[in-house]
Amino acid sequence: MEYHSVVLQQLLQRHDIDAIIVDVLPAQRTAIALTAMNAGKITAFTGPVGQTVETIQSLLETHAKTGTPCLLLDNDHFDRNVLAVNNMVQQKQFGVLTHVACGSDSPTKGLGPAMEWVGVNHGNRFVSLNASISRSWGLHEPLPTPPSKNEPIVRNYELGEVLTINVQCANGQTVTISRNITGKRPHSRGYRVQGSQGLWMEDNDLLSVGDRTYSFAAVRPRFDHPNQPEQSALARLVTILKTQTIDPNSTRNALTVSLVYAVAKLSLAARNDELEIPDWFTDSYS
Repeated sequence: MEYHSVVLQQLLQRHDIDAIIVDVLPAQRTAIALTAMNAGKITAFTGPVGQTVETIQSLLETHAKTGTPCLLLDNDHFDRNVLAVNNMVQQKQFGVLTHVACGSDSPTKGLGPAMEWVGVNHGNRFVSLNASISRSWGLHEPLPTPPSKNEPIVRNYELGEVLTINVQCANGQTVTISRNITGKRPHSRGYRVQGSQGLWMEDNDLLSVGDRTYSFAAVRPRFDHPNQPEQSALARLVTILKTQTIDPNSTRNALTVSLVYAVAKLSLAARNDELEIPDWFTDSYS
C-alpha cells in the first residue's frame, strides 16, 4: 500500500494529468479520492466511494473546499433503453411517477438512472431507507471438489444472497434496489418505471402506456432521444474534460449513491430498521 501511495503522489504531481480513473477495492477508494481532490485532480471511480456516512461527509467537505469533482463512471446512463426511458419521463409519458426499481448488473446497481428519473438532486431527495438481506444458501453447499484434510466439507457464512433496499423520496416516490450477491442469475438490471399513466419493465420487455401494452423493443425507436450521446461513460468523461463542462451535480450524485449503500449497512446492522438519509444537498438543488 505504501508503494501505491508513492505512485499516486507521483501521478498527481504531473501537470499533464487532469483526471485519474480508479478501479480498486471499495475500502481503498476514499483515501485516493481525498488525495486526488486535494491535488486538484478529477477522480472517476467504477463504483461507490466511501464506506461510511462519516467518510462520505469528508468527501463532500473536501469537494466543497477544493471544488474538485469526484465522479462515478456508469455506462447505464448511456444505454439505449435508459436513454429512451429518460426521454419518456421528460415527456411525462408515464404520468406522475410513483415507483422505480433497479437491480444488480451495473456499477451503481442501476441507482444512477433511477435517481435521474425521480429527480434526486434536482428538486427531490432521498429521505429514508430500510434494507434487508435474505438467508444464505448457496454458500453452504458442499465444495465441488474433494476438500483437503484441513478444509471443511461445508462452509458456513452469514452473507445472504439477495440484498433489498427500499428508499423513500421527499416527493413521495419509492425506489427499490435489489442486489443479487451470491446466487445464480442471468443478466438483469431489474429496471421498472411506474407512473399514473404507464409502466416499463425491462426484464419483461414490456411498456404499458394508457390502455395499450407493447413490446418495448418494438416501439423504442419512437422514443429514442434525437441527440444520442456517446455510448460509454469513459467517452463522456473524455468529452467533458476536453470541453470543461462537468455537470455540477456529478459529485453530489456520486456521493448520494454512496450514501444510500452506507446507510443501508446501518439498517442491516439495526435489524432492518428504517433510517433517515442525511440531507446534505437540499441547498444545492439546481
